Amino acid sequence: ADSWWYYKGTPARGRPGGGVTNWTARPDVFPRGFEALTAATGWRVQGHNRYWDATTGYARANGGRYSFLRDRGSGYALPVDAAFWGDLLRNASRWGLAVYEQDWLDYELDHFAPLTQSASLGGDWLPPKGGGGE
Repeated sequence: ADSWWYYKGTPARGRPGGGVTNWTARPDVFPRGFEALTAATGWRVQGHNRYWDATTGYARANGGRYSFLRDRGSGYALPVDAAFWGDLLRNASRWGLAVYEQDWLDYELDHFAPLTQSASLGGDWLPPKGGGGE
């Protein structure tokens, strides 16, 4: 399932698409939720995800529960709270997620200022993501 089913922010000027604000099924796409589709078909889902938007509701700074680094200049955000990945993937497995696909990494790595200015942030960010899937 590509990017048409979840919530995205407004594209930053000069950037394609908008980042993810909430990685749940939009009711205009799946009125009964992803759960209804997977229950009716028995299909498992390979779920696509873009970069995270600086306005994501998951970020503590936006009223959410998790720590994110946010870059208002690019409009990108990066989850830095290990609990975020476990919660996101556990919740998604309930609606049928079998494979999580993190796309748009090239944009995130090229345009999210903290990743371009730190030699270690990328290495610190990726292991918790992998651990969330265990």
